[in-house]
Parts: sequence; C-alpha cells; structure tokens
Amino acid sequence: MNTQNFPNSLRIAVSMKIIEHAFDKLIFTKHNLTAQSHGVLLLAYFVEGITQNEIAELAKTDKSAVLRQIDLLEKEKLVCRKTDAQDRRKNHIMVTERGKLIVQNIVNEEKRVFSSLMEGIDEQEFETFYKVLNVMKINAEKV
Repeated sequence: MNTQNFPNSLRIAVSMKIIEHAFDKLIFTKHNLTAQSHGVLLLAYFVEGITQNEIAELAKTDKSAVLRQIDLLEKEKLVCRKTDAQDRRKNHIMVTERGKLIVQNIVNEEKRVFSSLMEGIDEQEFETFYKVLNVMKINAEKV
C-alpha cells in the first residue's frame, strides 16, 4: 500500500508500527517479551538503579502500566526491586544476572535486525535521519 498521500503523522505512525512488528516477530516473542516489557528491561539495564517513576517518565506512559511490566519481568526473574534507603516509597529496578544475559542476547539480535532494516541506507543518510528525528523529539517534548 502506498502511504504517500497519508498525512505525515500517519506515515510516521504506520512506519514505526511496522518496524515494531519486525522486532516483535524476530526478537521479543522469542524471549517471551512484549515491546513494552522489552523497553522497561533495557532502560533498567542501561540506567542502573532507575526508578519506576523515571521509567514511566522516559517511556511517556502511566505508572500503572510500568508497574505491570515490572511485575511481569520480576515474575520471569529478569529484574528485581530494591527499596531506596532514604525513601522507602521509591523502588529501584535492578536487572538480575539472568536478565543481563537476555539483554545482551537481545542487543546482539537487535543489531542484526537493525542491520537488515538499514539495507539500502548509507551511513550519511542515517545520520541525517537521526538528527531530524532527534530534533522532532526535542520539539515534541515542548508540546
């Protein structure tokens, strides 16, 4: 289907959904993860000791949705909660050793999938795309 006549917002949304579906199909389902739980797991891995509230803020989603994903990841023994010493209401999300192994595997698989998505796109084009995307993100954060 040709999406050229779609408004830009719909073209971006459709493209992102198709890309997300590719990652779901090739990676996430293999590890029994949803795109949302995958995002939470990666944030906890790359931002050691991140809190539930920080995850919700970065993911631009509500705290209860993040809590459900953390519960699922904890059930799979991929993360654990660590209560903050100064503020007992605050939980830090820590990736378990099992979770770290899975993240490392996922990151390697993502590189492979991303490489196939980049076919026909040279490095300069991607850098331009990323700069534009980053400016759009910054502008969207002002809204």
